[in-house]
Amino acid sequence: MHIIDSTNALLIKHSALFNSSTTTLPSSHLEVPRITQEQKALAQSCIQNIETLMPSSQLNRAVIALGSGSTAEAFVLEFALWAKKHQWQGRCIASSKRTEQLAHAAGLSVYLPTKDPDIMIDGADYINASKSMIKGYGGALFREKILAQRSTHYFILLQSSKITDALTQKTIPVEVLPFAASYFYQALIAQGRYQGMFRQRADKALFVTDNNTLICDITLLQSPLPPLDEVEKELKSLGGVVETGIFSGLNPEVFIEDKGRITKDINLFLSSSPNIGC
Repeated sequence: MHIIDSTNALLIKHSALFNSSTTTLPSSHLEVPRITQEQKALAQSCIQNIETLMPSSQLNRAVIALGSGSTAEAFVLEFALWAKKHQWQGRCIASSKRTEQLAHAAGLSVYLPTKDPDIMIDGADYINASKSMIKGYGGALFREKILAQRSTHYFILLQSSKITDALTQKTIPVEVLPFAASYFYQALIAQGRYQGMFRQRADKALFVTDNNTLICDITLLQSPLPPLDEVEKELKSLGGVVETGIFSGLNPEVFIEDKGRITKDINLFLSSSPNIGC
């Protein structure tokens, strides 16, 4: 019971964080992302692909959903340059407040989601050959997932180091309602095959998402490891869960950067790089 008692104490100590409304910093306070050449190349390759998806008149009115994280931010900056050059008249939907701030600062028009996105672009924390993913290490998993589910075209940009054949060995983020956080955690531990910890910031305060929710980072103790869909079903049954970081069945088009080369087919990439993901 010690681990449950200590987790309850943490939740109580920092309850003011999720009992008060969150605020968005003005774009003047936005830290400029550090974009690598690899991320920039991925973004540019994706934009070239987007240009071939639909007639220019349709693309000019498209709704584009923007993911979160450093690779998605690289796309935002590159796409903003393209949008300015081509006088793009479409609209964007952001999956996080930070992405929204960055897009606004770069000159893109960002709106609340009222129409389904034509295109969504995002990164991933881990992906396997079946294109199932673990996402949410940045804390935006609920908004990312619902936008991905509603998008006509879904693009994932990543480097080859993110490919694995053992997703269930990775930490799985789970977004939890603060009101039910203790109940959720007790039920999680009672399963006997998980360990988890509510995410904290650098100052040890609880990490609170843009949705005013908490993230519990979970690892599996059981061996052999169960299938991914079984894990997601069980986690969602515990009560208080908003969403999990398990993304499966979405069949994204994946852009993979490896040693300066970009491949758009994950299975083709793996067939030519057999040691990746082992």
